[in-house]
Amino acid sequence: MSFLRGSKASLEKLFAAKEELQRTERKLMVLRSTILGKKEEQEHRKQHLQSLETDQQDHLERAEEQASLVSTYNGKIDELKEQIQTLLGLIQEAKAGEQHHQSESVRISGEIENEISAQQQLETNIDAQRLTFTKQRDELKAVKSAVEKASKADRKKRHPGPSSGKLTLAVNDQQIHTLHALGDVHGWAPGLINYMRSHGLARLSIGGKELDDEAMLSLFPDPMERIAEQRDLPRVGIDNHPARSQDVHTAFHRIQLEELHNGNALLCLGDLVDRGDHNELVLEIMRQSILQNMGMRWMLLGNHEQMLIEDDFKRWAKNEFNYMAEANKEHAGSFLHQPALTGCATVEDGLNMNFNILQSALGATLLAQHLAIMASLEPSSKAKYRGLVEPVLDELELSHASIEKAISESTWSMHELGQQFLKGLRTLSDKEAIVIPGAVGLAVFQDQLFVHAEPNGLIDLGQTSADDLAAIKTNNGLSFALPRLHRGRIMDATYLWARGWKDEATSLRDVLDASLAYPLSSVVHGHQAGPGIRSDQSDDNNPVEVIAIDEGMTPYYFYNYGHFAEAYNPIRVPEGYREVVE
Repeated sequence: MSFLRGSKASLEKLFAAKEELQRTERKLMVLRSTILGKKEEQEHRKQHLQSLETDQQDHLERAEEQASLVSTYNGKIDELKEQIQTLLGLIQEAKAGEQHHQSESVRISGEIENEISAQQQLETNIDAQRLTFTKQRDELKAVKSAVEKASKADRKKRHPGPSSGKLTLAVNDQQIHTLHALGDVHGWAPGLINYMRSHGLARLSIGGKELDDEAMLSLFPDPMERIAEQRDLPRVGIDNHPARSQDVHTAFHRIQLEELHNGNALLCLGDLVDRGDHNELVLEIMRQSILQNMGMRWMLLGNHEQMLIEDDFKRWAKNEFNYMAEANKEHAGSFLHQPALTGCATVEDGLNMNFNILQSALGATLLAQHLAIMASLEPSSKAKYRGLVEPVLDELELSHASIEKAISESTWSMHELGQQFLKGLRTLSDKEAIVIPGAVGLAVFQDQLFVHAEPNGLIDLGQTSADDLAAIKTNNGLSFALPRLHRGRIMDATYLWARGWKDEATSLRDVLDASLAYPLSSVVHGHQAGPGIRSDQSDDNNPVEVIAIDEGMTPYYFYNYGHFAEAYNPIRVPEGYREVVE
């Protein structure tokens, strides 16, 4: 560019300089284009580089994933190898099992052949035994028919009543050296029988056979076992009773007691009946015992006897229904109202029939005890008692002789008399309160009071009970209070129902002093069932011993106390209560 510095530069030089400038510009343009092209290429290469780097990173990640898969697959291959080894072992076991089962199949095939042969033999035996069973069943039917026929024929021959014949009344004038007391028998005749046998009170026979253990087991089979064996229930009730279907035959006939006249007295504290299956038998045993050992055998009234005397069927039936054995339940209970045993169409009909039978039997037993009272009282006491009962008996047109004749003859007519007796008492009581002949509500021996229910029931007693105890005494030292009937109901009957004497706020000593005015040290009662004989004392300064002797001897209660297998055992002996006179 130095050529431009001179002032005399020629035009040619100027043109040459411009051309040079243009060339330089073109070069610069070319260079700029080249540079721009290089920059564009550089940008493309950067983008390509980034793309490559991205692709490289992606491939690296994928390579890592593949490497991980390779590791995973190698792990699975190792697992599969282990599984293959396990499966190879299982295959060996399966092959061994296959061989074992094939061998067992061959063995069982032989057993199958033997079993088929045995079953064919068994079918042959079953067919033969079925024929034998059918033959024996038919023979049994024939035997049953013959037995029923023989029983019907025997009924015509034997005494027309529950006993084996007419009874000989006998008074035992010995003094008491041991007083035995039984709580609620509740129809469990084996309990009463076994107690009398084991303590030397009496020997008994039924159906002409003396009652030893073997006879008891035969006479009183377990109804629960019969049900389990799908056999008929054992028949109950005294045979040939006119109020029962004559198609019902039982083993209970020719009932006979041989009383042992000694110084052993027996006092039953009420509730002799209900909740058990042998109520009639219990009352008949007591009737005979009272008559043949007058002065040494007594029964008090309980609330169950009260229901019979008052003709309270509704209450009685509800109570009985609650204690019946239930279908499909193993709990012990009573069966005597079931149609299979009564011959009645329904349980309700059976309840009605049995209620009437028990009323009749109780009436007869009370009349028997009336005779015993008359024969056992001290002279002044006898005059007092006669003055109370003779107006009643006169109204009923019953003389001492007629009662003695009917009760000692011991035919079914005495049961008719017993029913009429109770019905007549209820009618007479509509006019005024009357004494129930033969009934004993309370008994005192020495300083002990005997009553059915717990002693808090004595608080409602009227003055007549205290007067009776002071005036009505037997020759051997027992004192009695007599229940009164008014408008068909026993008066002041709390002493037949009371429970819970320990819960009362009133002093028991005060109750006894106020109601009886008698020097008592103990009270013996029933009514509250429990496991065995229990004794307690009042909290008084001068304590009263209270002895509960309802030991729950009937099967329903005995089962409740855990004696499942023993509930119907006919040879178990009740514990009982005994007071030995020093």
